[in-house]
Amino acid sequence: MKTKYLILIALAFLATSCTKPYHEYRLNDETKSWFIDDDKCQFEMRDENGVTYSFSFASSYAYMMDESSHFIGVLTDEAHRESWSQAGSSSYNMPVLLCATAGWGETPNEDDSFSIDLGNAQYGLSMRGDEILPQYCIDMGGGVEGMEFEVEYFDQYWVHDVKYSGVMRLKLVDLSYPQSKFFPTEIYYAKHFGLIQCTLDGDLTLYRIPSR
Repeated sequence: MKTKYLILIALAFLATSCTKPYHEYRLNDETKSWFIDDDKCQFEMRDENGVTYSFSFASSYAYMMDESSHFIGVLTDEAHRESWSQAGSSSYNMPVLLCATAGWGETPNEDDSFSIDLGNAQYGLSMRGDEILPQYCIDMGGGVEGMEFEVEYFDQYWVHDVKYSGVMRLKLVDLSYPQSKFFPTEIYYAKHFGLIQCTLDGDLTLYRIPSR
């Protein structure tokens, strides 16, 4: 028993005396560009029936997640990972949440994760610059997972005579999936601006109204 404690003490001494490796994983600037700028956090969208809905977002919130490793209470490896989030709401009773977490790798990091929660939908993506890959889609209201969707990137996209640069389209592949009411089956989302167009239930489409 005494020998066991001596070994643990020796290991703890080695852990405290050695230089600790430090890893810091930062979000790619390209990933950060998908968050909504402060001066664009208030906007309106109008559906095909002429009904207008207002959207309001808080400023994006950045923080570093501690992923350090310890051995018998002693720090052995220090690591932090950058994460951003941004929450919004709408008069349509449709909450919105944007989240991003830095991927593994050297600077700039690759394969950042980005998710868009809109109403009961959660679309998860993997980002490597302008290369965007679909990961998962969940109906959080109906408990349906594994919904297949496709992603398309546009250098430019027009809505109501306004040109948006850097736009991704998320679209469910099979609309026969069981979905909660008002589930967003297609989303057009622009860098710095956020939501610019979306279709609910594969039927009702909302378009962003130009800022006054």
